[in-house]
Parts: sequence; structure tokens; C-alpha cells
Amino acid sequence: MKTKIFFLLLIISIPFFLPAQTTQKNTQLPKAFFQQLNKVSASFALPKDFEIVPIRQNDDVAYDFAMKSTEKKIEIRYKFFDETSEQNVYMVLVTMCLNINGGEVPQIGSYNPEDVQGEFNADFGYTCAVQANSEFSDGYSKCMISSITRIKKGTVYKFFLFDDINVVQEHMFRDDVFHALKFKK
Repeated sequence: MKTKIFFLLLIISIPFFLPAQTTQKNTQLPKAFFQQLNKVSASFALPKDFEIVPIRQNDDVAYDFAMKSTEKKIEIRYKFFDETSEQNVYMVLVTMCLNINGGEVPQIGSYNPEDVQGEFNADFGYTCAVQANSEFSDGYSKCMISSITRIKKGTVYKFFLFDDINVVQEHMFRDDVFHALKFKK
């Protein structure tokens, strides 16, 4: 009996004598983000050189999730909305741009419907780039915003915060980054 107890205690205490292990990058999706993905019927895969970062509360633009490159200065944030009317999605995007850039009216383009359907399983989408002059974008000088909408599901706004245009372009051409979030078929 004493031998069994000794071995049990030895097994239990082994972790205390081993060197501490380094923590792996944060890859556990927050429960609220996972719920939002399910609500709009979307999927998400964290790119290999990105880590989840905490949401920074601000008065300019609320968002639901953020990830940041571990190698370059770029952060990507996501905001979910139930709204799927093209006019309302466009107006929300304009408002977000005004809040991020300090009040300048943005130039907004729309995605080709066939492209947004093929790449994101979405029905329509918009994109624009603005100077970043707000609490939301603190630490970054530029923000590219992309929205994708699936009618009867919802809209996802993606914010690419960066300083160097070459860094954002490099990540835009990476499928695992630009298409990290898309609607399910």
C-alpha cells in the first residue's frame, strides 16, 4: 500500500520538477467570436504567423475579434452585424470610416459580385482605405476596411490596420490571411 501511494505521489509531483514550458501562441478562439461565426454561418482559420490579441475598448468603432502578425506590423479586426441591406451596410461602412479617419468622407468601392461570391461565399461587399486618426487605430497610420455580406445571414467588416502599404499588400495576397474568414457554402 505504501509503495502504491509513493508511486502515485511521485507521478503527481513530476510536473513540479520539470522545467516550465513556454506558452504557445494563443489559438483558442474566444467563445463570443465563435458564437458570432456560427450566427452568420461563417468559418475562420487563424493564419500561421498570427496570434489573437485582446480587444481594445474605444469610442470610435467597436469590434468583436482581433489578430496580429507575429512577424510584421499589421493587425486585423472583425466586426459582425446582422444587417444585410446593401444601403445600410454601405452607410455603416461610411460611418466607421468617418470615425476612424477623423471625419473625411471616404472613397468606397464595391466588389464584383462574382468575385465576392467565389472568394467569400458572400452576396456583395465593399472596400476602402482611410488614414487612421482615431483611438480605434491608435498605433497605426492607415486602415483598409472590407465588408462582406451574406443576405439573410449577416455582414462582417474586416479592418486591416498597418503603417506600410507593402506589408498590407503582402498579406492581401496571402489566401490564409485575406480569406481567413468566409461564409460557409
